[in-house]
Amino acid sequence: MTHSTAAESLFFGPLTLDWTIAEMLAWIGAEDARCHDERLAGILDAVRRALDPGAAPVTGRVVGLVRTVAMRVSAQPGSGERRVGEVVGAPAGSVRDAGALVAV
Repeated sequence: MTHSTAAESLFFGPLTLDWTIAEMLAWIGAEDARCHDERLAGILDAVRRALDPGAAPVTGRVVGLVRTVAMRVSAQPGSGERRVGEVVGAPAGSVRDAGALVAV
């Protein structure tokens, strides 16, 4: 599996590598159902591990991951402005939009 293929599996529309972590969190927070959408678990966990490599595993899946990432962004000023692709180590332009988000 190539690096870009692995990164592609983390994303579904409208998420892209170009979003900042703050934009991603705002998008998740704008719709309560997104906090329970298991399709977000992969990217949230990748961001969580990148921001805090020594952190303990998160329980509660998506809600727990959102909280953990939000707390890390709050504790590390400026980290919310980093691009998701930069944080997870995917090269710019390696992931294209995966299409429309399925209604939740």
